[in-house]
Amino acid sequence: MTDDFSIGEMQQMQKTLQEKYKDKWEKISPEAGKHKLLWMIGEVGEVIDIVKKKRRQKSHRGCRRPGRPCGRAGGCVDVL
Repeated sequence: MTDDFSIGEMQQMQKTLQEKYKDKWEKISPEAGKHKLLWMIGEVGEVIDIVKKKRRQKSHRGCRRPGRPCGRAGGCVDVL
């Protein structure tokens, strides 16, 4: 693997792949770019939701009232 991967090489790879999959992939255009960007923003939103859910689950580990609000501002935590 080379250490230097230029923008030009990346663009050439994209053109090669675009030609190879022209029957399967949407043609590159400003309209297609807008759709891809909106799709990507939606995916990022889903990742944020998952991270927030995992953080909530972790903060309620050891909670005596699982699945229900505990009333603590920072959530439930194990206290030694």
